[in-house]
Amino acid sequence: MHFSKVIYTQNPDGTGLGNGRAKSTGKFDDNGEEIYQRDSGGFYIIDKNGIQQPVNSPNDHGNTLGDQPAELYCLTCRRTGEVKKYGETTLGEDAFGVGNQKRYTKKERKEMDVRYQKIDSGTKKDMHSKQTEMIKDYEQKYGKKPDLNKTYQ
Repeated sequence: MHFSKVIYTQNPDGTGLGNGRAKSTGKFDDNGEEIYQRDSGGFYIIDKNGIQQPVNSPNDHGNTLGDQPAELYCLTCRRTGEVKKYGETTLGEDAFGVGNQKRYTKKERKEMDVRYQKIDSGTKKDMHSKQTEMIKDYEQKYGKKPDLNKTYQ
């Protein structure tokens, strides 16, 4: 990926180059430079020469097992009710409302012939632990993992 260096300037209305607005993330890089996020989603710092330098997101991504809110869910077969998958997500009903989870699209659920059912809520770390426990319990009972759980992850 190639980034061009842009000298940071701000228009009188508070917008920057291209009329975009950036906001502080409230976080700093290892050199103490404040990290900003563009309207477009990208992140940058303004170095000591006034040049924007792209940086990675300072936020935990969805797969970080930390204290971010998450939920444990189960995918069950629409026809038989058989468990097809245990999983955890930060994109569940707690975040988007009952019936509005964003982990699977309607098309994906239809193709898999499954229903999404929230089981529990907590931290990402705790929900991941419970997910692993439920997959192992299922495997002990039925001699295999649920069809859509390839690993304990």
